[in-house]
Amino acid sequence: MAAAAAAYHARQIAQAIEAHGEQRVEAVLDAALALETHIDTFKDLRRERYPEYLDERADPTGHDPFRARFEILPGEAAVATEVTELKRAPIPASPERDLLWFIAQYAPELEDWERDIFLAVREESFYFYPVFACQIMNEGWASYWHHQIMNSLDLPQEIHMEFLVRHNQVVSPHPAGINPYHLGFKIWHDIERRFDEPTQAELEDPKLWVRRVAG
Repeated sequence: MAAAAAAYHARQIAQAIEAHGEQRVEAVLDAALALETHIDTFKDLRRERYPEYLDERADPTGHDPFRARFEILPGEAAVATEVTELKRAPIPASPERDLLWFIAQYAPELEDWERDIFLAVREESFYFYPVFACQIMNEGWASYWHHQIMNSLDLPQEIHMEFLVRHNQVVSPHPAGINPYHLGFKIWHDIERRFDEPTQAELEDPKLWVRRVAG
């Protein structure tokens, strides 16, 4: 299923390049890929657009407690004297995490083929989301054990120094963003420290009861 979807998206990109040129398609694809982690996995892959108008029946009292009590009093139903004008719903209706979907649906100047590229990237991001979600801990775990194993070996000094240089290049922080190798490496070292040499405050923290029981 995933392979078929990827093949379909590849054909979409190829057709867009043929119709609109490689440079234009690359620019749109780069913009979409820059947002590939900005999806909402709690929403359906095939989402409907927001309602165009507010549903007045969903909240007839407008959150007014007095009005709410008044509405349930016995008596004759009020006669409608005027036609209620429909109110347009705000866009977005609430804070939106699914930026790829939102741009594909509501960006006013995008052409259809550009919207298709955003939706294609979004669909593949759903497939790869577990990688995004686990990347920091996965890369940190690999870096942690690479460091542990290489330091435990009786390596010649020149080889060990070469390892240290390359390792530090991998786990160094990035000034322009998060380096998952750096952050994950630091997290695993902190977990080790908390387990082996916890502070008094950490020992008294009720959230660490699992560590104490397990130990």
